[in-house]
Amino acid sequence: MMKRIISFIIVAVMAFCAILSVLPTMAATPIGTAIKNASEFASMSASGKYYLANDITISVSYENTFSGTLDGNGYKITIAENANISPFNKIEGASFKNLTVEGNIVILTSKTYGGVAAEGYGNFENVTAKVGISAMIEDSFNSVGVSQGCFIGKATGACSFVRCKNEASITVITETLSASNGEEAGFGGFIGKAVTNGQRVELVDCENNAAIYSMEPGINVGGFIGVSENTYLSFTCCKNQAFVIGVSMCNVDNEIYYYNGSGGFVGSMIGKDLTVEKCQNIGDVKNNGGTGHTGGLVGRMKTVANVNIDNFINMRAVENTTEYWEGVGGVVGFIGDLDNGNGSYIFKNCVNSGWVKGSMAGGVVGIEYATHGVELVFERCTNTAYVQTSGKSYENYVGGILGRSNGKLRSLTFKECLNTGEITTSDNQYGAGGICGNIGVDTYKPYSYTPVFENCINIGNIICKCNLTVVHAAGILSRNIYMPTTIRNCINLGTLSNTKNASNISPIAPPQPAEYNNVKHNVSGCSYLSGTGTAVWGESAKSLTDIRTDVLSILTKGLCAESEYYNYRNSDSAINSVGEGVDKILSASSVADVREGAEQIAINRLNLVLISEKKIEMLETLGTQISNSDGKYNAECYSAYLTAFEKIKSDINSAVTATELSIIDVDARRAEAESLLELAEDEIVVKKAELLTILGEKKYNDDGRYTLDSYEAYSDAYKAIKDIIDKASDLSVLNV
Repeated sequence: MMKRIISFIIVAVMAFCAILSVLPTMAATPIGTAIKNASEFASMSASGKYYLANDITISVSYENTFSGTLDGNGYKITIAENANISPFNKIEGASFKNLTVEGNIVILTSKTYGGVAAEGYGNFENVTAKVGISAMIEDSFNSVGVSQGCFIGKATGACSFVRCKNEASITVITETLSASNGEEAGFGGFIGKAVTNGQRVELVDCENNAAIYSMEPGINVGGFIGVSENTYLSFTCCKNQAFVIGVSMCNVDNEIYYYNGSGGFVGSMIGKDLTVEKCQNIGDVKNNGGTGHTGGLVGRMKTVANVNIDNFINMRAVENTTEYWEGVGGVVGFIGDLDNGNGSYIFKNCVNSGWVKGSMAGGVVGIEYATHGVELVFERCTNTAYVQTSGKSYENYVGGILGRSNGKLRSLTFKECLNTGEITTSDNQYGAGGICGNIGVDTYKPYSYTPVFENCINIGNIICKCNLTVVHAAGILSRNIYMPTTIRNCINLGTLSNTKNASNISPIAPPQPAEYNNVKHNVSGCSYLSGTGTAVWGESAKSLTDIRTDVLSILTKGLCAESEYYNYRNSDSAINSVGEGVDKILSASSVADVREGAEQIAINRLNLVLISEKKIEMLETLGTQISNSDGKYNAECYSAYLTAFEKIKSDINSAVTATELSIIDVDARRAEAESLLELAEDEIVVKKAELLTILGEKKYNDDGRYTLDSYEAYSDAYKAIKDIIDKASDLSVLNV
């Protein structure tokens, strides 16, 4: 059932994204000089405009730095067998469109390769990369510090990708070990390494459909970008559909650490900002080794100033085989190492439905560490999958939304978050919480902020295996002994257990003993299902019948303005209704029924958010009505325009599915409405000309035929009639 619900939201998300793809993908008439063979390709001017006249095969790279434009015109460039080249060695601001590049590159030396360009920056539109990059012979090369990408190996400036796809894998199975000298290297489906000196890499409506697989320790791997440094990253309506696997290296005694990140989109991001909207990961993401972070979106984020992630879905397993202290999350594995920051990390409308396993594990974020001064917000985030800690370190925590927070944040907020998945620790691991595992560490005392949990729900089973008195299996928060926490209007229906100490369970949050700072939490309005724990902070134990109402109150919060969706019950619709989920909870006879209904509401709530946001965007595009305050248009034609304008607004407001919205071409329909005014204006101009002709020319008194007084009276009357004609919007009442 859950997979079916998730698939519906993917349909909805991609329906919105399809709106971005309505532009023609092929130019009717290509511009520039035709390229018909490899020789003409090699002879291109560095800044010229070219297009392919047919498929070509090349065996050598374009030697100069290319800054021109190349329109593939629907044709392809093939890299000759055993050529082992990038089509372009370097590009600077070049543009490519309507192009396919295919072939294979076998890495034999420490050299950066790209399926289109080895190095540089540019713009790509409707480009498909089918260039496989591989190193298959163990110890044949050492690529530490060398990056590989299926579009660009190393991006050095601003890049944009619109409606682009990668269809070929990066497969490196060598296991060469050497010092990296601090160099971050990356393998990525689009870019191996982005180091742009503060510029932007933007991807819109793009896909990675091929595996990124590295067995070389310390390499960052990502479905789109292996590693980015000092670069603004933006993803809109993108998806990764292939597995991403990397490996880290850890030798504690000899102090050898090869840190890396594995991510469905980005392996490691170091610096600047990240913006993600309406994206999804449908490929397994794994990291093997002792020092690797793993995430469905990003494996590792360091010194990133601002993060804004809205509507991201992870559907596949995210796992780290680490034995130590690393982060694994359905969205982000590790975020941290930002001193004196003042930015915001916003996770909004994120959904994880893939199994998450690692030392610090969270359905959304594994661990937040040392992000000083940052605002961290989780709003309307949902986890529906199994989340588990693993490894040797005993200080591992797990949470349905966040595994562990260690930083000295500016604020930490969980709002309207839901967990329905099982949350569990391995033997002798620390705490498990339905929403959060742990907040704070001794290092940063005293803390100056108050974490807040508001309107959060846990329906998943919580299993803890730790005998420490301050670590519990808890429905909302497993451990925070460092600062008071505000927990209000939260609910737990999950079964709680601690196999090492059966008394260490709490329906909402554990007590704080005096020996641990005697911290007192502010818990209010919280409830829990009878039999799932013992009240610690005055929470209300309720029967299933009573607690269902509390659950519905939170899950449908903010949807009252969308009453037409709330009451929309059509099981055949691509969007399962919120109303159906409400019905399921109201009639629930078990926690399992409540869980299923809650998941349905939560997922469809995202659809409602998407639809609401799209409506706002379309209404803004529609703009305001044209005013007729100056009487420019006649009443009949202005009324026709007004009716047409209101009809467009009505169509937007009454749509209940993404498909219904996608067929409303606001610009075209507004133009049609305004054409009624334009036609009316033309008719008025013609009619005025006819009336002025009937009025005739003004008579003059050059011959003194009239007295001065009588002529002035005539002149004034003539001018008054002409003014009436010039200013009138309804000419039917004028009898010239």
